[in-house]
Amino acid sequence: MPQRLYGQAELFPPTKRSQVLNWADAIAKRVEREGRWKPIPQGSGPATDEPQSLVIDGVLADQVTHTHTTPLGPSRLAWEAWNRLDLPTVLEQLGFNRSRAQTAAVSVINRLVDPGSELALVDWLPDSSLPELMGMKMTPAGKDRFYRMSDQLLKHRPALETHLRARQGKLFEVDRTVLLYDLTNSYFAGEAPANPKAKRGKSKEKRNDCPQVVLGVVFDQRGFELAHRVFAGNLSDGKSLVHMIEEMEKLVAAEPLPVAGKGSLVLLDGGIATRANLVLLQAKQIRYLVNDSRQGRQTYQKEFAEQEQFAPITDRSNKSEVKVRKMTDPLWTPEPAPSAGQAPQPARSAEAAGQKHTGSEPDTLVLCWSQGREEKGLYRHFLVVF
Repeated sequence: MPQRLYGQAELFPPTKRSQVLNWADAIAKRVEREGRWKPIPQGSGPATDEPQSLVIDGVLADQVTHTHTTPLGPSRLAWEAWNRLDLPTVLEQLGFNRSRAQTAAVSVINRLVDPGSELALVDWLPDSSLPELMGMKMTPAGKDRFYRMSDQLLKHRPALETHLRARQGKLFEVDRTVLLYDLTNSYFAGEAPANPKAKRGKSKEKRNDCPQVVLGVVFDQRGFELAHRVFAGNLSDGKSLVHMIEEMEKLVAAEPLPVAGKGSLVLLDGGIATRANLVLLQAKQIRYLVNDSRQGRQTYQKEFAEQEQFAPITDRSNKSEVKVRKMTDPLWTPEPAPSAGQAPQPARSAEAAGQKHTGSEPDTLVLCWSQGREEKGLYRHFLVVF
């Protein structure tokens, strides 16, 4: 210990040096925390012919070293967000004691700072700044503790999502009249026989040989997640929207969140926006904006060819030319009303309707022509209902 304080040569062999330094750091840190540190006055220390070190407030400035470094920034930011979102309060209301609440915080913050498995989390925690930030005791903990916590958080998902929607809305004053719904999937390296949702499907990561699950997420215009659902891996993108709307209506029935009202605008990818889904959104009085698929764009080749109907977008500086055309969907035809005593029929696809788009209202198309995309032989348009 004196050798560490006065900068003298180490008396221990190199094989023991790392262990001794760790103990010296721990002892010095404890002495400092208990207020028993006595600064070295100017000119003190053992007699030596070597030049005296610069001493600043009792510290040998040119001999300051460190051995056990923990990254602070990401963990500090995540811990601050955890508290601002008032998650300790909601976890207490859900019956979590202090130890379990800290375990939940560690599990979530680890996913943000250094995503990995529960086994990797156990190795990451001692080298992070979380124990000191959270004031938690570093007791030995295995991966099973964090597996069990993940199960508990999943069990309370509806309550946690409801709390986060309300808290984020209050902190950032979002009106949530624009929503984004999108899908992704994640595959398993093994067969996952115990997971009934692990099915083989069209993998976005080109791993069709592995079972996977599909994740559907709804975001508001600021990118905050409002709700998510995990679907079977073989569920098509289009079919997921029906389930998502039903679940969201259950979740937000008692909240002032305009998910099922005329004030909402849902942004969808072309793979999700099947004709049946668009008719469903119309029935729910939810407006939508769709980036249509390449196949859908090919349907309007005649309209794209009428270049005199397009107007250029100005103020694009030196960028390539872009022109747009706004029009009512020429393929629209009213959905026939069911006869007396007949149940409503499901929406027909464009193919079944002779390339006619049915629905209660016609879609408004914005056909966008780009010089850069024209050179690649591509077209793009959006479908918007007001």
